[in-house]
Amino acid sequence: MVERNAMNARVLIIGIMLLFSLSVAQASNLTVTNLDVSVSYPPPYDRFSDRDDTDDDIVNGTAIKADIYPGSLVEFTFDVGNEFPSAGDVDIQNILATVTVVDLEESGDVEEEYSEFDLEPGAEEHVRIPVNVPEKVEAKDYDVTIHLEGETDNTTERVKILLKMSVRKESHDLKIISYSVSPGQVTCDRSIVVKGTLANLGRNEESDAAVEVRSDAIGLYQKQEGIFLNEDPFEDDNEYAVAVPYAIPKTQKAGTYAISIRALFKGTTQMDLRQVNVKVIDCPASPSPTPEEEKPAEQQNQSQQAEQPVISPPPQGQQPGQNGDAVPPVYSSVERPFFSTPLGIAAIIIGNIVLVGVLIFIGAKLIVGKGGSGNARNEWGGEEG
Repeated sequence: MVERNAMNARVLIIGIMLLFSLSVAQASNLTVTNLDVSVSYPPPYDRFSDRDDTDDDIVNGTAIKADIYPGSLVEFTFDVGNEFPSAGDVDIQNILATVTVVDLEESGDVEEEYSEFDLEPGAEEHVRIPVNVPEKVEAKDYDVTIHLEGETDNTTERVKILLKMSVRKESHDLKIISYSVSPGQVTCDRSIVVKGTLANLGRNEESDAAVEVRSDAIGLYQKQEGIFLNEDPFEDDNEYAVAVPYAIPKTQKAGTYAISIRALFKGTTQMDLRQVNVKVIDCPASPSPTPEEEKPAEQQNQSQQAEQPVISPPPQGQQPGQNGDAVPPVYSSVERPFFSTPLGIAAIIIGNIVLVGVLIFIGAKLIVGKGGSGNARNEWGGEEG
């Protein structure tokens, strides 16, 4: 009996709390009307014309009926009003509107908000909040919460709307999710690298995907076939990266050239196409050598010697520096012989003195030598008597 009474009490408390929450929601003077959703599709999904890209006058607690795919832009629009009577002069201030999609990204929730605003009694604000659906996303239903909150002098006004959003996938869906060319402009060195990343955004795995890099204008073509791609968007082998190095011919005319990067199903059927541009600029010609640079080194040295300045002496009666001018150094282009210099003259005099001394010495030796030879013959060579 006691347990039954306790259970009845709990049920009563819960009922009272529920009624209180409903009365608070109904009593809120912050309102949301004309809730619509529109969806825009980036390439290659924009090729589909049969998709339902809008859902109007959505009611709280229902599912969004528009077709939403990976990479779509989902835009929520609605009108927010202040339902306080004008006679009361109650403004709702610092109103913040947010849209939250639970677990839309691998890292967690996606939350977008609208800038804060104020509303006077009877006024409305048209709110537009876009939400980007990631390219790497699971195909399933996601919970969406639209929450608004504002303040008056005495109360906090709140509105919460709960929706369901379904993300769909094609059976087979290949897309180029990143692409680039580096550098984007070339001159003399015309080496480039074209990069692209192919991803499987469909429901099924792919075993024969292909990616093609091509520009007929510059003679570039490369195709990678037989690519396996997992259907799980969060696995490493869900995408495949290519890097194609290429040297644009030196004879290529200046201009801007498009390079296409294609995603191919079964190696042939195009499912996505991206383009990057490379700009080719003419290589500037090397400067021609001047006539002076073309001369042999010997002629250049002779020219430099001939160009050495010769300073003329000042006019007669005027001394250098007489007028306050600096006395310039004197240069001469005539090379003087060594023996015309003071050192050379001294060397000649000394040489002559040494030469005369040597000659005198040699003459004296010869005279002394003759006398010595005659005496010897009389002493040793005379006949005995």
